[in-house]
This record gives sequence, C-alpha cells and structure tokens, in this order.
Amino acid sequence: MLPHRTTFSLDQATVDGIRELAKIWDTTQAGAVRRAIEEAVQTHAGPLSVSEAIASYRLGLVPRSSEQLAALTNAQRADRLEESARREERAGLPEKA
Repeated sequence: MLPHRTTFSLDQATVDGIRELAKIWDTTQAGAVRRAIEEAVQTHAGPLSVSEAIASYRLGLVPRSSEQLAALTNAQRADRLEESARREERAGLPEKA
C-alpha cells in the first residue's frame, strides 16, 4: 500500500481523540485513523446510500462489479438532477429542456 498524504482541518477534540486512540492502540496517529475507519466501515449499520456505496467501492471496501457501480453512479446522477430541478422550480426558474 502506497501512502497517500492529505490534509484535514480538525477541531481540537478530534485531534485529542486521535492522539488518545494512538496511545491506547499503541500505533501512530495515522494508524489510529486507519483502524478507526476500518472499524466504522465494518460496523456501519443499515444499507449504504448511493454516495457511500460508490465511495466504498472506490476504496475497495465493497465488492461490486463495474456494471453495479455504473448503475449506482447513474442513480446518484439522476438524484442530483431531480434535486436541481426541484431547487430551480422553488426559485421560479424556467425548466431546462
């Protein structure tokens, strides 16, 4: 696994929590974040939303075929278009063809 460097802005309580977990689990802060994410993914209750399923698939956490991913992507795109149309309707904008 190649490391991926990234930057997040976190509140102090979260930073303190990451440090505490790193001490408890005797690992680095990055290791604590990875482990916490792994545990959260494993214990996720209920069905995944379309966005969660796509993100999980891309991370390799949900076994899905390319066809299933395409269907999820299309469903999410349709949801976004419907929401945009509702917003435009509420704002009194003319419908797009």
